[in-house]
Amino acid sequence: MAASEQDKLRQQASSGALREKANEGTLPHNIFSSEAFFELEKEKIFQKAWILLGHECEIPDPGDYIVRYICDDNLIVTRDESGEIRVFFNECKHQGMKVCRTEMGNTSHFRCPYHGWTFANSGDLTGVPFKHETYDDESISDISLDEPRYDTYNGLIFANLDEDAESLKEYLGDFTFYLDFFVGRSPEGMEVNGPQRRIIDANWKLGSMNTMSDHYHSVTTHRSVSDIDLMEHDEEDAGIAAPRYHVQCDAGGLMMRENNFFKNHEMRDSIKQAFSEEQWDLVSGDIPMGGNGSMLPNVNMLAARVQVNEGESAPITYIRTYRPIGPDKTEVYTWHVVEKDAPEELKEKSRQGYEMAFGISGMIEQDDLGNWSSVTEVGKGGATGNHDVRIDMHLKQEEASDWDRPGKAYKAPFSEVNMRYFYNWLFDYLEA
Repeated sequence: MAASEQDKLRQQASSGALREKANEGTLPHNIFSSEAFFELEKEKIFQKAWILLGHECEIPDPGDYIVRYICDDNLIVTRDESGEIRVFFNECKHQGMKVCRTEMGNTSHFRCPYHGWTFANSGDLTGVPFKHETYDDESISDISLDEPRYDTYNGLIFANLDEDAESLKEYLGDFTFYLDFFVGRSPEGMEVNGPQRRIIDANWKLGSMNTMSDHYHSVTTHRSVSDIDLMEHDEEDAGIAAPRYHVQCDAGGLMMRENNFFKNHEMRDSIKQAFSEEQWDLVSGDIPMGGNGSMLPNVNMLAARVQVNEGESAPITYIRTYRPIGPDKTEVYTWHVVEKDAPEELKEKSRQGYEMAFGISGMIEQDDLGNWSSVTEVGKGGATGNHDVRIDMHLKQEEASDWDRPGKAYKAPFSEVNMRYFYNWLFDYLEA
């Protein structure tokens, strides 16, 4: 794409012109491949929003650590010697070298390999080679690794690079009512397997758009999944069970489907104990609801039942986050999630079902990633990049009058109303 087109797209995003276009039901195709637009996203979204880093069960013991990223920013997530979760920038306070160069492990201290400065897993500077010949005590007495803002929710660990940002609680808002369906289903808490990691040649936005709003692709893209009864599906349209409602909340959107994930769940009694009465009524009533969705900007989640043997299904749940590397390159982290108090046999069947559907060679996974990569590639064209893609399905759709849960809901099996919600949220940040 020519530099002038890059600048034009960035200017349109900042001025509100792209928001107006999205609300009329179209977007320029190059929104998925523009370097300038991507740089604006990194600056205005990923430096400002709450970003998922991992789950606390990845670092169960004092000294455990994992290294994670927010775009180009490198972070250490660790549990210090007192058992407290801490998040630090992976940057030595001397001359900026990484103090941790492995992705995970256990240590009481991080030692910079450049000049040997050493930091405890509490972040405090504890060692300086030739200290008395190089620095006076006063000049280094209060040095420690820098920390971004961070917080947790039901085991999920988040960070925010903006010191003035709202709290995580305020950010999530009423989305926690639905987030609990994926990570709050047991009084004992949840545990994760993974993450499974891969790099895909696709723009990061496509996953969130797809998971919070696009049932329409299921009929075609995932037809083979329905043909072999891998997941619950509707006989009428041969697609994965159609949503009854498209729901929008403070921090995300979901497709709420009529299915038996909760009603037939083997951990039903434990789930009922963990949920509020209102949550339990929604997922276990005469029309039981379950589904999938996205927490903005870049987290996806799904709960479903997958066939693991002929005539036998198991509940599966995943949480996924997309780390943008470039406009056309994304690192994907996916965690399989299961109740801590589930029997080991159920945990294993759930893991098997997850691998069959969403593992490295999972049927659904391969379907989706192929689509997203192709959409990104076509958007790089000098002509095709300036064409419009449509997000105008049910453009004038009215709110559902029978929805009495948190957020707004729109009643339809197919709708792109949540895609438009995603972009309005996005442009709130880009225009700020």
